[in-house]
Amino acid sequence: MLSVTLSSSSFESISTKPHAYFILNGISKKVNVGNVLRSCVAMGVEEVILVGSSKFTAFGAQGTERFVKTRHFSKLRDAAAALRSAGVFICGVEITPDAVSIHERPFRGPTAFLAGNEGEGLSDLQKAECDHLVYVPQYGNGTASLNVACAVTVVLSTFGAWAGALEQPRANGRDKFELIELPPKRGAETAEDKRKQEERAAHKVHAEACGGPPFGVEDDY
Repeated sequence: MLSVTLSSSSFESISTKPHAYFILNGISKKVNVGNVLRSCVAMGVEEVILVGSSKFTAFGAQGTERFVKTRHFSKLRDAAAALRSAGVFICGVEITPDAVSIHERPFRGPTAFLAGNEGEGLSDLQKAECDHLVYVPQYGNGTASLNVACAVTVVLSTFGAWAGALEQPRANGRDKFELIELPPKRGAETAEDKRKQEERAAHKVHAEACGGPPFGVEDDY
């Protein structure tokens, strides 16, 4: 479980390459937040936009949240306005009469995807901020919709294929994709931090035994 605090800032201009973004707003279950973040990383999402609280808890992201940039806005309309000013379209993921199947690949360029609450889906307010809507077709009966994290994964994968994203290399000897070394967790102690702490502790012991810090050592403990 990871708690993350974000800060807001303005968007820079977006290149002509159609990047994907994801707006995290209204998804309430920690496991869904974690799985959405993991899919965002796997599908090459450029940035996750957090709307509402400046903190969220991701469960099940398996550390992947450290690979994606994040940005915070207090209100959805401010996030949408900032994205549009940078040339990004807002695309809602919802099963509505006017939504278009993702199989038609109705994407328009750089796109920020927005998925709604687990139970009720996108609210009227959220839909009003969308430039267009897409849905994931279903071929079996017995469930009215996909889990939000599953739907987001399918949509992001389809967008990546449409945008011409390059597939990541697969690992030799393993039935997985290659994985670069994970960056340290937010707030985690690095090896250098630990070395400095041990060095300072040794200096402090020396100072207490000798009546002062050793020569050349800053008295900062």
